[in-house]
Amino acid sequence: MSEIISVDSLRVQLKNLIICKDEVNIFNPEYERFASDLRKFIYENNFDDTIEWKRISNNLPCKSNQYMNRQEADTILVALEYLHRRLLMQENEIFWTYLHPLVIGTSKQLFVDKHYANAVQSAFVEINDRVKKIRKKIDGNELDGTDLMRKTFGTEPPKLLFEDNSTESGKNVQQGFMGIFAGVMQGIRNPNAHENIEISKDDAVRQLMLASLLMYKVDAAVRFSNIIE
Repeated sequence: MSEIISVDSLRVQLKNLIICKDEVNIFNPEYERFASDLRKFIYENNFDDTIEWKRISNNLPCKSNQYMNRQEADTILVALEYLHRRLLMQENEIFWTYLHPLVIGTSKQLFVDKHYANAVQSAFVEINDRVKKIRKKIDGNELDGTDLMRKTFGTEPPKLLFEDNSTESGKNVQQGFMGIFAGVMQGIRNPNAHENIEISKDDAVRQLMLASLLMYKVDAAVRFSNIIE
């Protein structure tokens, strides 16, 4: 498991480098580690287009100027503090505005705490639980997972309709999304539930977007089928 780079660890590294020194040689191994961790932190958190990163990079010495002075270090420390505030406010996570409220409610804190696989699993468990409750309300049957999705969206007639199923287009939409719902239960929810899986932040974002798409499709099916949850 790769080490998580935090603002606090970067600040400690930089303060240790500059303490009791007016300048730090950039070929010092400790500086090289700091610079590597700093860049990793910036790109992992999507900060590469921020004003703070521009200020930091402008104050990082280059090979033609082999030394970092105290003023440059202080400027970087201030910029890191602003990035820390961005992390706390989640200002860099624009994608949350596109996610379904139920996915946000069940997954956001896990995601913020960097429990990416658990955030994804919670989102798909929430989809399963919602469809399970709706199906039980329709006919009293209590199903789960892949079987639930296939028998709720794929039977004839379907228990939950996304749109008019009398047209070829409507049938294609119904069958297509039934396959997606069943597929994510088998391919995403179940493996995450039974194995200690680790995924990257980017993978988590993509899968949470998929979970939100499906949750919005449940909204559409509830409306079209005149279901009161």
